[in-house]
Amino acid sequence: METVRGWIETSSSGFLLDFYKPDELSKENPGSYFPKTSHMFFQSIVFGLFLIVVRWIMERSIFKPVGVLWGIKDKKVYKIADIPELEKAYNLSKTLPHKTVQTLTKKTSLTERQIQIWIRKRYQRDAPSTMQRFCESSWNCVILSIFGVYGVYALWDKPWFSKAMHCWIGWPNHHVTMDMYWYYLIELGFYWSTMFMITVDHKRKDSTEMTIHHLITISLLLFSWCNNFIRFGALVLVVHDAADSLLAAAKMSKYCEKERLTECIYYVFMVVWVSTRLIIFPYVLLYSTDFEIFQVDEPMITLVRQCWQYKIFNVLLHMLLILHFFWTYIIMKAAYLQIKQGEIKDIRSDSEEGNSEGGEKIEDEINRNSDTNNGYISQNNVK
Repeated sequence: METVRGWIETSSSGFLLDFYKPDELSKENPGSYFPKTSHMFFQSIVFGLFLIVVRWIMERSIFKPVGVLWGIKDKKVYKIADIPELEKAYNLSKTLPHKTVQTLTKKTSLTERQIQIWIRKRYQRDAPSTMQRFCESSWNCVILSIFGVYGVYALWDKPWFSKAMHCWIGWPNHHVTMDMYWYYLIELGFYWSTMFMITVDHKRKDSTEMTIHHLITISLLLFSWCNNFIRFGALVLVVHDAADSLLAAAKMSKYCEKERLTECIYYVFMVVWVSTRLIIFPYVLLYSTDFEIFQVDEPMITLVRQCWQYKIFNVLLHMLLILHFFWTYIIMKAAYLQIKQGEIKDIRSDSEEGNSEGGEKIEDEINRNSDTNNGYISQNNVK
């Protein structure tokens, strides 16, 4: 374990500010704790794996029974024949062009219509059910609500919670309390678990943006921990947690077909989102990193101007703001569709509302290329 810790410290030394030396600060300030990379990196990954186990247990023991109680049906099982040629074609592309379908008819004894039906049912078998989406949203709602409440509780008595400039006064000689340590650990563990689960959870239209967001967030958390930017990092976390749990709650309500409740939660979410992501984050937090940090004192100004690590930290924060604008567009688009169609849709998902966009394309292909022969596909049809 000591060897691993030494490797972590050596590997991260290039990202540490030259003037932040936690060991020396600990000697100069007995009783104070100053963060080190080896105290967070490995531990947060382990906690992320632990959260995956907790999620698995809660989805099966709590969320799924609650979903059934609220009238959500589990996924319908589509029984289809095991046809290697079609399986290979499906894995290459979920929507097959007409020429590919014609080629497959020569490799099998199936008609075009039978092949299209097989592909459609194969797609439907992979598509997540409403119950799966409900369980995922329930987990996000519960865990993010807990994190949000704990974050406010941990920061409530801290002077930098009400005035961001206190994040820089006296830096890097900032003692890190245990509540801040645990806040960082659980948040970083959550983002690790989300990264690990990206390939398991159902695909969304903004999966790429979400992956980028998680990578930026993990980088920011580790970077701020290594360089004792923890005060500011904690403010960024609590601002981001405020709206996410509301969005998850709105999805839960939608999956239960409580449209009126969904609308109420969604509009509250929009207000909180705009307030935190487009007002507080840029005009309070980014203003502090762009301008207030240079108003502390002359030594602080000299340190900041000399270190490239601060510039990277600030660039990552502004990248988050760009993602905020992207998601705000999606949120406003969903609100517009609600006003126009009278129903809120989760337009981030590729598989919402039953068949999904891919399923609709398959249906269109079937309608265009339907064959009069509509027989049952069995293994005997394959050459």
